Amino acid sequence: MKLDKTQEEIVRSESKDILVIAGSGSGKTRTLVERVRYLLEEKEVEPSGIVCITFTNASADEMKIRLKDVRGIGDAFIGTIHSFANRIYRESGMSYQIMSTEVTIALYKEIVKKRDFEFITLDRLLERLDREADVQKGILDSVDADPRAFFDPSELSDFREIEQEIAVIRKQRNIITFDELLIKTRNYYATLDTSVEYVLLDEAQDVGILEYKFISGLNAENNFIVGDDWQNIYSFKGADVSIFKNIAKDKNVKVYKLSNNYRSAKEILDLAERIINQVPDIIDKDVVVKNKVKGKVTIDSQYKLDKYISKIAKADNLNDWFILCRTNKDVVKILEQLREKNIPADTFKRGGMTLEEMNMQLAFPSVKVLTVHTSKGLENKNVLLYGKFPLKIPKWMTGKSAYEERRVMYVGITRSQEELIILN
Repeated sequence: MKLDKTQEEIVRSESKDILVIAGSGSGKTRTLVERVRYLLEEKEVEPSGIVCITFTNASADEMKIRLKDVRGIGDAFIGTIHSFANRIYRESGMSYQIMSTEVTIALYKEIVKKRDFEFITLDRLLERLDREADVQKGILDSVDADPRAFFDPSELSDFREIEQEIAVIRKQRNIITFDELLIKTRNYYATLDTSVEYVLLDEAQDVGILEYKFISGLNAENNFIVGDDWQNIYSFKGADVSIFKNIAKDKNVKVYKLSNNYRSAKEILDLAERIINQVPDIIDKDVVVKNKVKGKVTIDSQYKLDKYISKIAKADNLNDWFILCRTNKDVVKILEQLREKNIPADTFKRGGMTLEEMNMQLAFPSVKVLTVHTSKGLENKNVLLYGKFPLKIPKWMTGKSAYEERRVMYVGITRSQEELIILN
């Protein structure tokens, strides 16, 4: 597919600091990929001078596949912020471990073997760790893994002791969290008196203060930042959209807008804009509809879920349907209903997934039941949106949380290409 006029201008821009405000379905991944290709093939930038930071492993894999024919691409860095920080900090000569699930399990085993706890067992510790994994996969809510809710009072007392012992061991063995990795790497990098030639940052609207300080500390000679404040839905994980907005106001930054939407029908985008315009202080974009198919939007009650499940069951291709939920509990509920009716259904969480793993999940012939957060960056012919998705902000929603809910609804709506059903 050929680049459109704006994409072409962005790819070939000579500005040192560039911000691309990329609307949903606007071809931002293609633009990012072609920018890297342009730098390597036409500007003849050394591959080792390029650092491309993506939001997920799957996004990094997709970029690498699209660029596999570019000479020297293997010497450029394309990956997540933590994997890049890990690459730098390994050069410091420091001996350290990341506090991964595997390390946590090993510590549990070590402590339980060494000490005879009266109430808690290794099985219970591992069971709770599984709960945490299910939270990460989007299957359970975080409260289900909260120690206070999971353990009974006697077990909780033992668990607190184990936590304290792990804190001591971590300090002794230099076992660090991902946040600590960013801080330590930034401090180490500052001693090197060096810089990166080109930094390209994807999903910049979801960057938090810690990540932004790390990226700024790379002292890049050229910055290419891509994001969309309309799709900022990770505030609960520390994302600070004001960082993105402040970059957009910087007079030293060349700002471009990708406003063409190649994904969704006009009827779907009209509703999406109606929702996002309820959020104050958003960056204006004039969305241009490029998908000329006749779209269909249906708004109905949650109590009619059975009716629409029956409709989906009759679909020629179950893969054409996403059911997107606001909460993990709704995902579980709908999966149960689909399976009771013998309708093939599946869910997944994209967290640490490779592109191959994600494609395997999407290629399996079934209805995909996901949270809206998991669906971000994906698209499908038809989408059923289920949960608390009112068309107007209700009185019980207030402040920042109300606007976050508008953005979540916007992201859910814009996953659909042709048909959208909202049950609320």
